Amino acid sequence: MGASSANRELNAMSHEETARKSYEFARQEYIQRIQLREYILLAFLGAVATIFGIALGTQAKPEILLIVPYLALGATVLTIHHHGAIRAIAQFLDYELGPFLSSIGADAPQWDNSKAIKEFLPKANRLRTLGYFLLIIVPALASLLIMWSYRLHAVLWLKLLWWFGVLTSLLSTALVIVNHVGLKRLNQVSFSVDSKDAQVSPGA
Repeated sequence: MGASSANRELNAMSHEETARKSYEFARQEYIQRIQLREYILLAFLGAVATIFGIALGTQAKPEILLIVPYLALGATVLTIHHHGAIRAIAQFLDYELGPFLSSIGADAPQWDNSKAIKEFLPKANRLRTLGYFLLIIVPALASLLIMWSYRLHAVLWLKLLWWFGVLTSLLSTALVIVNHVGLKRLNQVSFSVDSKDAQVSPGA
């Protein structure tokens, strides 16, 4: 009996240690993803500022503006990818690792599953989407408007670059909208799950 009890305690300790390490690794990944997302936006804005400076400078080379929509698409894809990974990690901490730690008595209040962050998520989603439009989509559209005449009056490869720039800008816009709608639905699901848990808990 003593050996069996000791084994159970050892397994419980092992599970708790594994869970804590998983939490630490997930948090590190979470923070790194946030940093990478911000670095991508900063790098994109730096590149756009440089391109506009070259295009509108004393030795104007306006054709360089036509690469902005393509950079915008790349920035959109990467930032949305990192944000999706950030939300996935948050969901793991909240709905998988959190309940496990609670079941072994090792839980504690966490920012990831706090009421404060969940109430802020809808507003954060709207603000982030607005930020994507202002920081990524607007520069791409501005570059196309400045180069408006190139849609018809330019050599063939520049015309194609302009029109494909329109397509990439539309794709970037669509990705931002789809991301917004997806996160909005995810927030609604999270709120509904939390509401059900809150209704069940008092009578449990």
